[in-house]
Amino acid sequence: MKNKIIILGLTLSLASCGSWNRIGDLTTIGNRNIDDSKKYTLLIREVEAVAKADADAMEQAVDNLTKKYEGEFLRNVKVYVKSNGKKLK
Repeated sequence: MKNKIIILGLTLSLASCGSWNRIGDLTTIGNRNIDDSKKYTLLIREVEAVAKADADAMEQAVDNLTKKYEGEFLRNVKVYVKSNGKKLK
C-alpha cells in the first residue's frame, strides 16, 4: 500500500511538470519590419515550433518558423510556455 502511494505521488508530480500554459494571442508577430503597402499571400496554416533557449525563446521560435516556411511574419499566433518557463511553443 505504501509503495502505491509513493508511485501515485511521483506520477502526479511528474505529470504536473510537463504542462503548457497559454500566455497570450497575437495578431501579427515577426522579427522584421512589415511593409503594409505590399499584398502578402498565405503560405501555410497551422504550423508549430518549439524553442528552448536561455536568452530569448520567443525570438528563436519566430526565426525558426519564418526561415522554415520562407515567410515574413506570422498571423493569429497562440503562445504557450512550459510551466518551468524554459520552453515556448
